[in-house]
Parts: sequence; structure tokens; C-alpha cells
Amino acid sequence: MSETQEIKDGLTVLEETEGREDATYDHIVKYTGFLGGIQVLTILVSVVRNKLAAVLLSTAGVGLSALYQSVIGFLHNTSNLGISFSSIKEIAEYYGENHPEKVLLQVEVVRTWSVWTGLAGMLLCLLFSPAISYWAFGDTSHILPLCLLSPVMGFMAVTVGEISILKAVRRLKRVALISVLGAAATLLLTVPFYYFWGMSGVVPALVVSTLGVMVAHLSLSLPVFPWRVDLLNR
Repeated sequence: MSETQEIKDGLTVLEETEGREDATYDHIVKYTGFLGGIQVLTILVSVVRNKLAAVLLSTAGVGLSALYQSVIGFLHNTSNLGISFSSIKEIAEYYGENHPEKVLLQVEVVRTWSVWTGLAGMLLCLLFSPAISYWAFGDTSHILPLCLLSPVMGFMAVTVGEISILKAVRRLKRVALISVLGAAATLLLTVPFYYFWGMSGVVPALVVSTLGVMVAHLSLSLPVFPWRVDLLNR
């Protein structure tokens, strides 16, 4: 091969590399703007929800809801074993290497662990509800509401697992759509409870809205990966 031909080949490879880099850059810019717009919309919906909650519940009701959400967040972070972070790396590697069988297996593993951690979170909520009621509220009058909130732990665990799966396989449009659907579902499902039941509707509103968010996630993730778990497989 002549020196001239080697130079031409080198320039061709360089142009192809630059073309791929430009395409990647355009892809990043495009989806950054898209996700940014979705985030703004989600924030606006959240602002409307919080404003309605303040009007319907007063500051005491909003504070009670915030305390319950803090407890839920603490128990969820304690029981989820970091699956939402570690699973993305595992699935993304297999997806990038074009190993569909390994991707399906890893998705099943993530979902199985999500169910188990959800059950563990529910158990923690039930077992520690007396102590949490005393520490957070100064008495034991909130034991029953905290026990009624235990299903939220399971819903959140499944939700986190599904969103991590979609992120790992780069379904960014679905991830963005889920953000909007989740915010809208929370708004539509909580306001009626606040309007008709006032502070007594805080607990059922949290349960129903979290269930709605989980359903929204499943509705967009199951078409990509059908539901499969194996709870007894070590």
C-alpha cells in the first residue's frame, strides 16, 4: 500500500470517528433539552399539587404528610440495598455488549430483588411503627397510620426497579414520560382525598398515589420486558 493511500485511509477513519462523535453530541444535546423540558413540567405539576395540599390541609396537614414521606423515604433507603444504582451498571453493560439473554436474566434478577426488598421494607415498617411513632411524633397515636403505610414500601421498591431497568437500556423517552405520568397521577389521586377527608385522607392518599405511580411505571416497562420474577431462586 502506498503512502498516499495510507493517508487517505487514515483521513477516512478520522472522518468516520468525528461523524460518530458529532452524532453522539447531537444525541446528548437533544435528549438533555428534552429531559430538561420534562423536568420543568414535572416541577410545575408538583407546585400545583403542593399548593392545593396547603389550601385543603392547612399547614398542619402538609407537615403531617411531609413527616410520613420522610419516614417512608428513610425506610425505603434502608431496605432497598442500593438496587436502583447497581442494577443500572449491570444491565447497561450487557445491553451495550448486545447480550439479550444476559439482559433478560439480569432484569429478572432486579425485579426479584425489588420484590424481596419491598417485602422487607413493609416488614420494617410494621415492626418499627411503634418506635417511629414515638420518635417522630412524641407518642404512639400514629402506629396504625404507619402500619397502613407499609404497602407503600412495596410499591416504591417495584417502581425504583422498573425505572432503573428503563434507564439501563436507554429508553429515555419512556423515562421522561414516566416522570410526567407519575407527577400527574400523584396530583389526580391525592387531591380528592384531601378535599373530601382532609387530614384523615393523608394516609390513603399516599398509598393510592404511590400505587398509581407504580402502575404508570409498569405500563411503560412491561412492553419492553414482560414481567418475570423467581422469588425462590437463590
